[in-house]
Order: sequence, then structure tokens, then C-alpha cells
Amino acid sequence: MWRRALSCGLCLLITLGGAVSAEPADPTLGLKAEAGLQSAEELSPYLRAELSYLLSQTWVAQSSLMGALSGPSRLNAALGARAQLDVFHYIPWLGLSLSAPLSSALSSPPKLGLELGFDRKLSPSQALSLSARAPGLSHGELDWSLGLSWRFDWLLFDPFEESVF
Repeated sequence: MWRRALSCGLCLLITLGGAVSAEPADPTLGLKAEAGLQSAEELSPYLRAELSYLLSQTWVAQSSLMGALSGPSRLNAALGARAQLDVFHYIPWLGLSLSAPLSSALSSPPKLGLELGFDRKLSPSQALSLSARAPGLSHGELDWSLGLSWRFDWLLFDPFEESVF
């Protein structure tokens, strides 16, 4: 079952990425703070911080740190990419990520996970997000997390702005 879900996720990610034009985007860096619930061993709250970079209007590269607030203290790091469909102020997205616990990152292989989310832009630089993740699909784990986050985006420079020099 998990292989079918992972295959469907990959197909959707590729289809969404190919269907939407990969126009270059303004160089934008995003910082996201998320709080939610996860089902690692038992239902527990977590905090997650994410740094993202807009590669094109469709593709976003991301890295994150996630830590449980109760139970065994584990900090997970993840790298991933997501395809997004920017429809005015509403942005649905689908992503894939590789994650591993920082304490045993070298001794265990990273887990491939699927992410699904929905962003609501509050302004050109701020958004609220609802996201669901299944971080261990490649290992047959049925763990999940559900979170609510706030994101702030910085435009690093405007490529069309003329220099004053």
C-alpha cells in the first residue's frame, strides 16, 4: 500500500511540475515556523523550522529541522522539493523529502516521505500553511504529522531593478 501511495505521489509531483510552466522566479528565500501533531510512537506535539528557496514559479527547494516536544528527544533533518500551483492567494503543493534523525544520520539510511499542503497568502511576503506529511513511506512506516505554519518570504534582489551605479 505504501508503495502505491509513494508511486502516486511521484506521478503527481512530476505531472504538476510539467503541467505548470517553469518560468524563472525572483530569487526568494522563505522561512517557515510550524507547530503540529505527529504519530511517531504516540501522538505528540512537534515544532518544525523550514528554509526554502523558490527555484521557479512551480518548484521550491527546502530544508528543515523538526523536533518532538514530548517523549524521546529526537531532532530530524530533511531535504526536499515541492511542486506548487500558485492560484492567486491559494497555493496547493505536493512534495517529496529525505529525512533522517540527526543522532543516527550516518548509521541509518534516509527515509523518503510525501508531503501535501495548502498555503494561503496573507500578503506578497507572508502565508499561512496547513500541511500533512508521511515521513517514512520508503520504510513501510505509517507515521504521519499534521501542522499549521506561518511563512515569511524575502526577495533577495530584484533582477529587473536597474543599478544606481
